[in-house]
Amino acid sequence: MHASFHDGKGNGPIWIALHGSGLDDRVMPPFIRRFDPHRSILSVRGDLASESGFAFFRRRPDRSIDRDDLLERAHRLEDWIAGTVAGKYPKRPLWLCGFSNGAIMATALLLFGKSPFERAALYRPQPIADLAAAKIDAPTDVLVISGRQDRRRMPGDAAAAVEQLAVRGHKVRHHRSGSGHAPELEDIRLTVNWLALTSA
Repeated sequence: MHASFHDGKGNGPIWIALHGSGLDDRVMPPFIRRFDPHRSILSVRGDLASESGFAFFRRRPDRSIDRDDLLERAHRLEDWIAGTVAGKYPKRPLWLCGFSNGAIMATALLLFGKSPFERAALYRPQPIADLAAAKIDAPTDVLVISGRQDRRRMPGDAAAAVEQLAVRGHKVRHHRSGSGHAPELEDIRLTVNWLALTSA
């Protein structure tokens, strides 16, 4: 697994950052710095070649999610996080941030994994079909932000993902920004407010 570490101030939480399809591990740190400027970031690169970059899982020709591929890669990523990241930084809480393809992978980690994350911010996720996830003992504070002008998502995608996460036991807040698929200033503002609220 390829990842780049961007050190922050102090020994607080580490963001595990998952990019969108066709992108790589360089795009998420500048985005996260806009709402959390001093936090450490471990930006992971998907291991599947996609367009001019990478992705975290495979889609079928009709653009539907290949669920089996997603779950297999999610378990692999979870093992890497547990073995490499948590092993190297055992006393530092892990936070999760995913955009688009990375938000769907993050959703899979929260639904089907052990979910060692204190917080998770998901931008433009989708639900995962054939859900069969057990209730979790240690819920994550989750922020989901969908875009009202997002042409790459169905109108009910984010709400369905929120319901799946809530059924699992996570504490989820869902906001709809006026943005398209790419997060914009309103998404940043909503994230800053959420971080302040969950830190209170």
